[in-house]
Amino acid sequence: MPTRTTPINWPTNALNPTRIPQAISLGLLLAFLALLLSDESYAQNPPGNPVPPKALPTPDPNPYADRIQPILAKYCVACHSHDAPESNLKLLSLASMITGGDSGPALIPGKPSESLILRRILGLDEPKMPPEDSAQPTPEEIETIERWIEQGAQGSDPANSLADRWKRIAPKSKPNSAITAAAPLNPTQSLVGKFAQIELVERSDIPTNPTRILSITFLGKISQIRLDRDAKRAAIAGGIPGLGGIVHVLELDQIANLNKDHSSGKRIEAHSDVLYCATLHPKQPWVATAGYDRTIRLWDYNSGKLLRSFEGHNGAVYDLDFDPSGDVLASASADETIKVWRTDSGLRLDTLGQGEAEQLRVRFLDPTTTNNPTEINHSVCLIATGADRRIRQWRLPSLDQPSVSPMLHSVFAHEATIHQLALSQNHLYACTAAHDGTIKVWNTQDWQLIEDLPPLKELLTSLAWTHDSTAIEWTTLEGSIQQHSIADAIRSFQEKNRSMAPATSAPPQSTLSPIQPDPPSIQESDAGPRSVQNPQLVVPPVRVQATLEPQDLAHGGDWYAFDSKKGQVWSIGIFAAQDKSPLDSYLEITDLQAIPILRTRLQAVRESYYTFRGKDSLSIDDFRLHRWEDMQLNEWLYSGGEVVRLWLYPRGPDSGFKVYPGFGNRFTYFGTSPIAHALNEPAWIVRELAPDQPPVSNGLPVFPIFYSNDDDPMRKSGKDSSIEFLTPYDGRFLIRLRDTRGQSGPEYRYRLSIVPPNPRFDFKLETNELTLRPDVGSEFIVSIDRFDGLDEDVQIEFEDLPEGIRVIQPLKIEKGQLKAIGQIRALSNKLSELPKEFEITLKAKCQLGIHERIAEQKPKLKIKVNPKPTMTLKIVGKDDPDDAPPIEKLLIRPGQTVSAKLVIQRGELAGDIAFGGDDSGRNLPHGCFVDNIGLNGLLIPAGESTREVFITAAPIVEPQRRVFHLRGNVDGNPTSLPVELIVE
Repeated sequence: MPTRTTPINWPTNALNPTRIPQAISLGLLLAFLALLLSDESYAQNPPGNPVPPKALPTPDPNPYADRIQPILAKYCVACHSHDAPESNLKLLSLASMITGGDSGPALIPGKPSESLILRRILGLDEPKMPPEDSAQPTPEEIETIERWIEQGAQGSDPANSLADRWKRIAPKSKPNSAITAAAPLNPTQSLVGKFAQIELVERSDIPTNPTRILSITFLGKISQIRLDRDAKRAAIAGGIPGLGGIVHVLELDQIANLNKDHSSGKRIEAHSDVLYCATLHPKQPWVATAGYDRTIRLWDYNSGKLLRSFEGHNGAVYDLDFDPSGDVLASASADETIKVWRTDSGLRLDTLGQGEAEQLRVRFLDPTTTNNPTEINHSVCLIATGADRRIRQWRLPSLDQPSVSPMLHSVFAHEATIHQLALSQNHLYACTAAHDGTIKVWNTQDWQLIEDLPPLKELLTSLAWTHDSTAIEWTTLEGSIQQHSIADAIRSFQEKNRSMAPATSAPPQSTLSPIQPDPPSIQESDAGPRSVQNPQLVVPPVRVQATLEPQDLAHGGDWYAFDSKKGQVWSIGIFAAQDKSPLDSYLEITDLQAIPILRTRLQAVRESYYTFRGKDSLSIDDFRLHRWEDMQLNEWLYSGGEVVRLWLYPRGPDSGFKVYPGFGNRFTYFGTSPIAHALNEPAWIVRELAPDQPPVSNGLPVFPIFYSNDDDPMRKSGKDSSIEFLTPYDGRFLIRLRDTRGQSGPEYRYRLSIVPPNPRFDFKLETNELTLRPDVGSEFIVSIDRFDGLDEDVQIEFEDLPEGIRVIQPLKIEKGQLKAIGQIRALSNKLSELPKEFEITLKAKCQLGIHERIAEQKPKLKIKVNPKPTMTLKIVGKDDPDDAPPIEKLLIRPGQTVSAKLVIQRGELAGDIAFGGDDSGRNLPHGCFVDNIGLNGLLIPAGESTREVFITAAPIVEPQRRVFHLRGNVDGNPTSLPVELIVE
């Protein structure tokens, strides 16, 4: 904006005597004379006895440094600093003010009416500065700036030393008792930070105010105090906003001998603005610092030498932490990200961008002290909290090379910004605190809540564990140190965790008989309509044949009663649609007052909603959800009363989750019924609570799930209803049956079945016939239907294999899954000796507790032999030459992505060759998938013969070995040689 040169119409409140209106000049003069004549000193000292002259004030040698720069630091420097100054105007030095920015010089010495800085402060030019919603200079401060410009803008930039600048603006008032940071040193002493003071205090009288033992001057505000892992050193970070940052490193075993001024210990003026954090390297005499200026710096605190800077954040950096080895540094920032850096080079290893607001705390979990089952082979994990109210945990696949870090957990933990995070000494437990005064203690294995403390009335400023991890300690702005014992809560949590079972746990294996006899079948009672007051009493196991008549509608449907003992399990189902009846059944189980029986409770831990489009009641694919990155496979998704389970991640920007079972119609869980969902309908990731487990007070809902069902959750019975009832207590229970549409009639026949569960499975071969070709394999697909809670691995075996045939074994259908893909091939020198057609027999079995279940079905696979060659393919190491032999094994860890190279011999094939989409990794373990495939899937374009193949293992994948292959979608559907994927 160009500078105006016309005279200013100054506001009446501007303090300039040349602007006093002449109309009142005479009145002011007369008033002054009257005041002079009435002055007591004048009466005592008439003209013949004048008052002795007063000493003139000493001229200010540097008015800019002493008076102007502190005002600018207070109101302007936050937006006009060295880093990305607004309008390219820097107000950190006198020279930069005269140089100005996009609108020209900020000041013209001797001409306040033409100086842009004053015109903006007064609001004479737009935009007004500081903005209306920011703190405004006082009239006295404005007058100071105006007079300074009018007198020629004299002075020079202040000394570079923060201590010198501190002396110029040090407050004259006595600091209050507010504690802004603290760290416990031992059972009785703490190091606390107050404004301009570091104090060693005795805290034996907790929770009253601590007793000061030693006080050391600090330059400005103290933001954070961090101890090293052995509590031998402390790093104290802080400084003066707008002027500079400073870090003190204190040797704690020598603290009693330190001087009581700011020269104590090792001191580094570290940044151009206040520091928010500092952390000590676990092995070297290094300290990392960061703050408002967005830059992270690594120092040798013995020499004060700057070793390295880490740049990349777009907002203030609030926290830092080294991993246990010191090889990696993590940072939490106002730009909503966590960044991971290589300490020795400054290389950025990863940016964790799942945050939805400022990230305020970050800590590494030490794999040498935790027994967290998700950490495999001492992999390093990272946790962070912030203004989005969540706790997130990631695993770092590599500490050497840039990589994608999988997120293991995302927990909605508080209802307000989480500004404090502390880990116990063994890293098994964590404590968090929020702006609403809540403090919570967590188990870091699965982030279950251990204790939720009553909210504090005071603002908490620091949080730490005692060294024996039996208590947590915090400080407040009021100056108090408080402590809370956590030992009993941890002990109670451990005991409950050993005995706790989910409300919907399966029946004990020992109660499952390998053979279930047919139950008796009875007819409905002819004693009139069955109602709540007059239900038909049945004795399970039993099957009842009945009809839903119009007179039953007056009583809300048909009612049955049965007695059961606590812990007994009954499979209760309706057979109607399967028998061609028009009845669309709905089943409920209630007590004798018709109050529904609670099955379980689901605690929401993350909130979301449907994006792009809604969902019908059948689809398994394209569940597009807000913040899907926070979700993991196998988690429960609750929406509108329906619960589904996540089966496969979105495969790109134009896709969504697949839910179980991954094909066909979707399953529902906890007896819920499938329904349609609208665009923007809310949804939640939920966790089941045990019967006596209190919910986490995270501000998200708890959903009660009752024993009721519309359509069979496993979708095998169509519209017929099914409930697995785990008896909660000894007593009599009611079963209510009705039509979902309120219909009835003589044709609405049904069978009610109340029988013990009979876990079993049906086995089938989805590939009836295949053809063997030279030097390649052919695949076949097997599948099962699971019944009554059978969830175990199912092993596939083969019979009648001719000589020269190789079937990849072992082949199994994983726990909870319904399909497996096998491969069969002929030895190269045996193909010509095989019969043109032959069959092999398949059988399936599983181990259920002490019982072995064998499927009744034994399907036969028909095989033909075709000597015509087809395209060959193999998988080699990613850096191997194309003519290298195929690999036999590939290693991967949960949360990791590895790669290999696919090589083909095209033969006469000239065009693009596809290998499938999200299913291109044939027979990979659940949670492992071919990644980075794009919209076209795994494809080798025309004219090429190789493709790098990326395989990712989700964090939920358990250690195992499983054989997989790739298949070309060309003549004969040839497969590669099998590769054993070893999940470590």
